[in-house]
Amino acid sequence: MAAKKKIAPPKPLPNRSWSELTKAEQNAEYSRALHAYAQGAGENPSTRLEYYRRRSASAA
Repeated sequence: MAAKKKIAPPKPLPNRSWSELTKAEQNAEYSRALHAYAQGAGENPSTRLEYYRRRSASAA
């Protein structure tokens, strides 16, 4: 039996709007924002819901 060649999953484009991101990608963005805030390198993302609303509004 021939071995199947593994293909790497496609890398997401960095310039996609907030609504085009999957839920997992949105959660990862929020986690990055929280980490940046904890390190003193970013603004307070506040609650997840407020962060999502701001990102959605900026994309529209």
